Amino acid sequence: MVTVTAGARTATTPATTPTATTTTTATQPAAPPSHTPGPPLWLLAELTYRCPLHCVFCYNPIDFAEQSSEIATEDWLRVLRQGRALGAVQLGLSGGEPLLRDDLEVIVAEAHHLGYYTNLLTSGVGLTRERAAAL
Repeated sequence: MVTVTAGARTATTPATTPTATTTTTATQPAAPPSHTPGPPLWLLAELTYRCPLHCVFCYNPIDFAEQSSEIATEDWLRVLRQGRALGAVQLGLSGGEPLLRDDLEVIVAEAHHLGYYTNLLTSGVGLTRERAAAL
């Protein structure tokens, strides 16, 4: 038996499946149908907390100067590969200031090799013509 209640009306119909009850009222809308989320399309890699600027609006941790360890190059490359395998197509490279990473060219090259559409989120402080060409 299936019972559907909408507002003040109730309809009951016989069914060959186990009993199910669905109720919707004017004050309580029906729940949207559930769905499976798609793959992550955007991967944001915050490569470092280091930054030469001290912007008041920055979301970096207040104690970012005390953050001494960073994720190693090989670990970032693994993350990029895993993100791509999950379906990510766009990559943001951020920080802190990503230009402070000595391995940024290696990370960008791997992103290019994997087919990411890549954005470098930077203040540009320290960017030279040579480095821009290498990226």
